[in-house]
Amino acid sequence: MRSSRQMRSCSNGLQSGPSEIAAALPNKGMKLTSVEHIGRSQLIPGVRHTMMDPKIRQAWEDFLDPAVMRPRLISASIFIAAFETLKDAIVGRIRDFFTFGFDEKGAHVDSKYKDDVLCRNRSPTYASLDWLKEQGAINESDLARFERVKSCRNHLAHDLFRVVGSEGLPADFEVALQDMVGLLGKIERWWISNVEIPTNPDFDGEEIDHDGIVPGRLMMLQVLCQVALSPEEQSRVYLEEFKRRLGKEEGA
Repeated sequence: MRSSRQMRSCSNGLQSGPSEIAAALPNKGMKLTSVEHIGRSQLIPGVRHTMMDPKIRQAWEDFLDPAVMRPRLISASIFIAAFETLKDAIVGRIRDFFTFGFDEKGAHVDSKYKDDVLCRNRSPTYASLDWLKEQGAINESDLARFERVKSCRNHLAHDLFRVVGSEGLPADFEVALQDMVGLLGKIERWWISNVEIPTNPDFDGEEIDHDGIVPGRLMMLQVLCQVALSPEEQSRVYLEEFKRRLGKEEGA
């Protein structure tokens, strides 16, 4: 357990202003191995050299340049958040399916959830993936997609300083993002087509274009990406449309 002195030290560090932080940045009289060491006190005063290594200098410039670092950090953050959404679609959807009520103690989950799902693997995520595969919601190639997505997510989460500084986004970032969006959409559409629509009498007798279904979670992820990552004019499209429609309703 941290002492009060350690906690105060930590708090003071978080409250440091730009001038204090700038004083700790590297210069020609300091040796720095890489950007990811910024939080590990790896600045070594007293070790002199005439020029900073060009790769180290470029890494620092990228790390300190808002135009470079900000989109990397936002992209990584969105990917990590989207992965949690995917995991909830994999695990949470099934658990909700086996839930039959709530009380002050929480949800009442049918014992079949443990017997039919959780018994398949020690990991609820992989147990749920196996259940979805058995139901025909996903296939072997989807399991491989999940592994690629998970690997990219772990790299982003565990090496974030390198990602926003010296390394940049992983080479497979865009492919992994497409894999994640595709897998999320496939799982969500399966639940809508095979559970929600058949159990909703409002859809009785209706002809449904199942391929045209856009799940709410997928829609929100697409909006999030466009608002956060698109150029200024494009990123404001949803806001302007929202204001326009709201203005029409208020003026009606």
